[in-house]
Amino acid sequence: MRLPIRHVANNLVFTTHGTTWAIWRVAAANYSHAPATAKKRRLKALESLFKSLTGEPMLMSLCPQVDPIAVVRAMVADVDLKKSPRYERLGHAVLDQLETMELTGRTDWLAIPLPPTSRKDAALSPPSPRPRPKWPSSSG
Repeated sequence: MRLPIRHVANNLVFTTHGTTWAIWRVAAANYSHAPATAKKRRLKALESLFKSLTGEPMLMSLCPQVDPIAVVRAMVADVDLKKSPRYERLGHAVLDQLETMELTGRTDWLAIPLPPTSRKDAALSPPSPRPRPKWPSSSG
């Protein structure tokens, strides 16, 4: 199976279908313990952002693997392990435990298809889905 990506330049992805996508990494925020008003305010802000975008934007949440060694290194980064043998043993124990688990992180990305820049590009790019006509309701 061939990947539909022809070229990547900075945050632009050129596809084999003729569409160019602009992609940005979105800074995530944890709102699980935020007050309801803050959650609603953020939801309304995100909703208005997506409604203002043209084309078919995608918000993707990807889960890359995390290296257990990197986790333990970050855990002991500011600790003098020669003075804290107990903490060093803890680091080894945590590493042994983490190596048995599948660790993943989460990154969020916003992808927006860019409009064609010329008629030739428009002819080469795949057609965008047309909105369905609204039929009169059968009730009444």
